[in-house]
Amino acid sequence: MVDPGHRRHGLAIDLLFKTRDFFETRFTEIIEREPIGILLTLENEAINAAFQKAAWSRTGFICIDFNQNGYQMRIYYFNDADI
Repeated sequence: MVDPGHRRHGLAIDLLFKTRDFFETRFTEIIEREPIGILLTLENEAINAAFQKAAWSRTGFICIDFNQNGYQMRIYYFNDADI
């Protein structure tokens, strides 16, 4: 979660990329094989309204559903993940 005062400075997307890449590296280098991906909920209503594509090519996250509050739930599976 990013404090509302810092949301317009690119901090959220930077944290998203760094977190995704950190855990994906651990997964693909077989340092840690769990979790197999990342699930996120978009609580920022402006982002929910602006990003309506099912798949975000820039991040690799796919919209899988909406939660009880109407926020997008998105998933990213690491390379070579099996379910």
